Amino acid sequence: MKPTRFASALLTLAWALSATAAGPGCDRAMAGGGIQSLPAGQMQGLLDGHGMGMAKAAELNGYPGPKHVLELADELDLSDSQRERSQALFDAMQADARALGAQLVDEERRLDRLFADGLAQPDSMRSILDRISSLQGSLRARHLETHIAQRELLDREQIARYVELRAAMRGGEDGSMHPHGGPGMHHGGDGEAMHRRHHGDPGSAR
Repeated sequence: MKPTRFASALLTLAWALSATAAGPGCDRAMAGGGIQSLPAGQMQGLLDGHGMGMAKAAELNGYPGPKHVLELADELDLSDSQRERSQALFDAMQADARALGAQLVDEERRLDRLFADGLAQPDSMRSILDRISSLQGSLRARHLETHIAQRELLDREQIARYVELRAAMRGGEDGSMHPHGGPGMHHGGDGEAMHRRHHGDPGSAR
């Protein structure tokens, strides 16, 4: 093999090995279809306005969220007014969360591209990170504020019932859930029946 052909073959082999090592994730990022530093499921959750645990401090301490309140509307004996106002809370929160989530994904994409293009510098990186941190705080605050507003729509008995039912849905794993100042809880037959209605009987065919 002539030297020039040999060098060309080496370059072709090196390119192939580099492409293999990069993997499909890199291909997607280079094509603009994803963000290497942000899992696809998390990115979609942000775009869809999902809570993704951002309101866990509220949920686990007796501050119900409108999504689950609406799911348990019959069990909580919600009035028509409570249903309407809970739905309005959820719709407003969802719209805001989607808007903030989209902005957060854009900033994560900017950060990923900054490094992918080899242009990252401390100042440019920090400016994007400051924006990401601000958006994350605003998004979490929006979810938590909605739980606070939802709690104000319910009476003490409904809050206690909600906490009981949600604990039953989790199989009693969230022992920390408690309604502050509310009546005591018990995990009895009603909660188990509700769990079967929402999740099905584990012994039955799916």
